[in-house]
Amino acid sequence: MEQRVEIGVDLEGLARDLQAVTPEQADMEALGMDALAIIYHRTVNEHLDCYGKPFKPYSTAPTWFTEGESDYYSLAGKAGGERRKAKRGPNKGKQYVYFKGGYAQFHSGLGGDSRPTLQKRQDMLGSSANDTNAGIGLEQVTAEAVTLDFVRPRERQKAQWNEDNGREFWGIGKRPGEVQLLAESLRERLTARVEKVLNGHAK
Repeated sequence: MEQRVEIGVDLEGLARDLQAVTPEQADMEALGMDALAIIYHRTVNEHLDCYGKPFKPYSTAPTWFTEGESDYYSLAGKAGGERRKAKRGPNKGKQYVYFKGGYAQFHSGLGGDSRPTLQKRQDMLGSSANDTNAGIGLEQVTAEAVTLDFVRPRERQKAQWNEDNGREFWGIGKRPGEVQLLAESLRERLTARVEKVLNGHAK
């Protein structure tokens, strides 16, 4: 699930335009954070996959979350599901929350929108791009590249499940304009550094 963002042909001309000023590790760290913000905004706010297409909708087949059996039971009540008690089967006597409209109804009840955001309990992507407890982060940073990855195995597993089930969201550059946006952001940082040095020398 790693995503490597590096200086390559997609950023050609940048060093030439800035008279061969090259990025430092701090620049690549900032570039990585910009990349995470793009992934977060595209996924959570725009409801789009890594290609810029709407996500495969959540299922509307009836579903339920059983007490003690599902990680989402505590959330299910808040999502407006119908509380029931199992009368037969292996869970006889246990409470469960039923959603006639399936996971789409459950998700809509939590966030007011049935469109996928892949947040689930807001731990895989966090509640914002800068969430300190988000499931994604910068794994390795050098002056040439930054590697994005999931910081907890559980979040990586959930991300992989979504990827395998038709909701591809991980990655940068498959959607037109994303690499160009990162290049411009890096260009601005390097230009600001050059201007700062020139102004310092002018004093």
